[in-house]
Amino acid sequence: MQHINERWRVIADFPNYEVSDCGKVRRTWKSHASPKATSLNRFGYEVVHLSNNGINKHRAIHRLVATAFVDNPNKLLEVNHIDGNKANNRADNLEWVSRSENMKH
Repeated sequence: MQHINERWRVIADFPNYEVSDCGKVRRTWKSHASPKATSLNRFGYEVVHLSNNGINKHRAIHRLVATAFVDNPNKLLEVNHIDGNKANNRADNLEWVSRSENMKH
């Protein structure tokens, strides 16, 4: 179910897909496409399978959302779930942090 104010942006390395600020991924070429199925990786993070020009990759949803919607002026490399819940991939629950900051969480 789509939230009324949900925003979508194209995924840079996979332009046939877009990610929402609510943590969903869908194909761009299908009108009213359903969100893609996700799975959990060995670390407990939600991932999605994407493909572009024969290249197939699994990408963590929280990193896709943060890259598309969370400012990163200091070019930090890791993404933290503010509430500690790895299943909450909403943009307002994510922040860019340093390695040491992420280890504290």
